Amino acid sequence: MTLYTATTEDIKVNVRAIYLDGQSDILARKFVFAYFVRIENRSKEPVKLLRRHWYIHDSGGDMKEVEGEGVIGKTPVIKPEDAREHPNVHVIRRYLGSLKLPEVDFRLKLSDNENSVQATKNQGLTLQPEEILLLCSDGLTDMVWVDEIHKTIVEAASLKAGVQKLVAQANERGGHDNITVILISIPKPRPPEEKKKGIMGWLMGE
Repeated sequence: MTLYTATTEDIKVNVRAIYLDGQSDILARKFVFAYFVRIENRSKEPVKLLRRHWYIHDSGGDMKEVEGEGVIGKTPVIKPEDAREHPNVHVIRRYLGSLKLPEVDFRLKLSDNENSVQATKNQGLTLQPEEILLLCSDGLTDMVWVDEIHKTIVEAASLKAGVQKLVAQANERGGHDNITVILISIPKPRPPEEKKKGIMGWLMGE
């Protein structure tokens, strides 16, 4: 993973590029990279993201220009000390470097204040009762902001309703990719005196 950083007038932009081996084809000279853009407002005033303008270069000298209004169809306001993240994917036809497979990133960041060592140690973290785990494809995260996803899950009447709402939000904003959403809730431990209802009761959530 490569990190690029630039700050202009207290607005910090981080870009992380990650090689996607599973979607790449070395023989066809097709190399797919995901890149994550994080915009941090370090000023004392809110700012509004109006346009994006990126230049993407490969090792052969080819350049692709990406320009448009906002990101994923939105022009969000970023409050002081707040940040926004935008994931995307780009195909590069030329790549200089080793054919050695990239190392898998096992880090699990629970807060922006954690460093890489702390994030790595979070692997194997035990989930607590009533905590919710979200598994999803980038068809969701490309279309819906992280804080919007969190708000939808918290306010949903049920896990099923939360999944349906998230898929609907992504589709309303274009739904250009496969949208897979899975929500898993860690159940409360049952009291010892509660009568066991057998395998069918467990499967039915009784």
